[in-house]
Amino acid sequence: MLAVPRLGSTRESCDAFLVSFTSLTFDIFASIDGIPAEDLLTDIRRNALFPFLFTRALLPKLRRVSGPVEIVYCGSLSSSLPIPRIIPYGATKAFLRQLSASLGADEKFRPAGKPNVSTLYMDIGSVATVAHPKASSFATPAAEVFGKHFVHCIGCGLPSIMPYWPHAILRGLVDVLPESTLLSTPFKAMDEELAMSKKN
Repeated sequence: MLAVPRLGSTRESCDAFLVSFTSLTFDIFASIDGIPAEDLLTDIRRNALFPFLFTRALLPKLRRVSGPVEIVYCGSLSSSLPIPRIIPYGATKAFLRQLSASLGADEKFRPAGKPNVSTLYMDIGSVATVAHPKASSFATPAAEVFGKHFVHCIGCGLPSIMPYWPHAILRGLVDVLPESTLLSTPFKAMDEELAMSKKN
C-alpha cells in the first residue's frame, strides 16, 4: 500500500493498492501458432486471471478501510496498439483495462453508502528498467523519472490515465495516422527488441 495525496480539490490522503503482473514465458521470435498452448495459458493466468482473482479476494478487506482506497492497475500501450509478437500480453492488458473500468463502475453502483474503493488504469509505454534494458530517451524514460509521474497520478479521479505525457502523444497518433504509417513504429520497436534478445 502507498499513502499518497489524492489530487482532487480536497487533496485528502488515500491508500493505493498497486496491481501489476507482467509475465512473458513464451519466445517472442514465434507467432502464437508456434508457441506451446501451455505457455500461452500460463501467461494468461498470470497476467489476467491472477490479478482478477487477487482483486476479488482483497476487495472485502479494502472496503473496510476507513478512508479512500484506490486500486491501481498497471497497463500497457499494447492493450490498444497493434504490436506484433506479444499478442497474449496486449490482450491481457486490455483485459485489465476493462476490469479496472468495470470494477470502478460497480463500486460506485453499490447502494450501501458512499463507496471508498476506486480504480485507476495506468496506460504505460516503454520504460528503461533492469528487466527492459534500453537507453533512456524522450519516449523511453528512466524508471526513476517515470516513477515520479506514476505516483503523481494516483488519486487523480480519472478512470484511466497515461502518467508519462510523451506516451500520450504516441497513443494519440493512433487515431489520426494511416495504418501503414502506424504499424511502422511498433514494427521498428519489435525489430529492436528481437535484436536485443539475440545479443542476450
